[in-house]
Amino acid sequence: MLDLKKIEVRAGNGGNGAVSFIREALLPKGGPGGGKGGNGGNIIFVTDSSIISLDKFSKRHHLVAENGKNGLSHKKNGSKGKDLIIKIPVGTEIWNISDENNRDLIADLRENNQSVIVAKGGNGGFGNSHFVNSVNQEPLLAESGQIGEKKILLLNLKFIADVGIIGLPNAGKSSLLSVITQAKPKIANYPFTTIDPNLGVVSDYKNQKIIVDIPGIIEGASSGYGLGHKFLKHIQRTKFLLHLVDGSEDNIIKKIIQINKELEAFDGDLVKKPQILCINKYDLENVKKLKPEIEESLEKYDLPHYKLFFISTKNLIGINDLIKEIFTLNSNTKEDIKIQTEIIKPRFYKKAIDMVVKKESDNSFRIIDEEIIRLTKGSNMDNWDARVQLFNIITKRKITNMLIGLGIKTGDTLLIDDLEFEWE
Repeated sequence: MLDLKKIEVRAGNGGNGAVSFIREALLPKGGPGGGKGGNGGNIIFVTDSSIISLDKFSKRHHLVAENGKNGLSHKKNGSKGKDLIIKIPVGTEIWNISDENNRDLIADLRENNQSVIVAKGGNGGFGNSHFVNSVNQEPLLAESGQIGEKKILLLNLKFIADVGIIGLPNAGKSSLLSVITQAKPKIANYPFTTIDPNLGVVSDYKNQKIIVDIPGIIEGASSGYGLGHKFLKHIQRTKFLLHLVDGSEDNIIKKIIQINKELEAFDGDLVKKPQILCINKYDLENVKKLKPEIEESLEKYDLPHYKLFFISTKNLIGINDLIKEIFTLNSNTKEDIKIQTEIIKPRFYKKAIDMVVKKESDNSFRIIDEEIIRLTKGSNMDNWDARVQLFNIITKRKITNMLIGLGIKTGDTLLIDDLEFEWE
């Protein structure tokens, strides 16, 4: 099971605006008719409770949405690119790691059918019909479409479960899960039998509770030993813990304390969760004899709130009482306050005014304003009239004054995207 996945997403580019003029029999001078390009498709993640892993991303590292279509003549707009909708498990955190130095949480989706736009498609460019005004009745300018957002995302799955089963390796956690739920985990007698979290559902007549069994916790798990970090996160969202101990082992109390120390080191809130403490293998005579001693010893230690059970997963001793307690404790446990993580809807920002132009050398200056660049890309700059219209817009927006302020003079080079112009 993959519960941590790095992927690349790219939203669709906007379509280019069209340069067109209406020339029909009844409208010989119908004016500009270039339509707007369609917006690019978004990348959207939607939670689906039927999905329990991120396995689908093992072979799908790049997600690309459809580009918008170019504008058409007769003021017809290009069609919008299709959104790419991806289903993910409930409990998935989505992090933006495009910047190697920063990691920003986009969304923490904890409910079924929640959705978030993780990458926004580029806006379509305006066609020349958009630029008609009282001064310019026949514009030759059109915009290129905006580039869709491109991001590197980290998907981190944390199960949403009611109960988390914890304990040392081979304590019998998977066996317990199998007898109290509908789950059928693989079980064998060797360390780290459970290499993936297992989910099961325990039911009574009215309700269902989801239980997660994680691999055995070893000393140092909070620091990452034994895949500790990878799996301890799956019990962070549980309402309470079911702590299973092998009653036939030595130093039972010491091992109970050890597990709780690892929980506290990983996340201080984990050790504060209510615990049901289950001593397994109560079918063995030596374990039965130890019961009074265990009960007495536990009273001496300041352990998390718990109710003690002696059970046998092999002979099903105490299992029914344990299931009743799961539902009783769950109903009496206040639900954790849901963290309202802001879902960031990506959007484009205009460059700050001081970033509209820049000086590249003594004789070279560049316009980096996005709107001007899009006009340059979307128009035929080989056409003299189109170039005049472009520079009229540059002047109107006072970009000319900015360039003069930076020291541009006759004969210097003006750069816009990959085009060069001589300043006059």
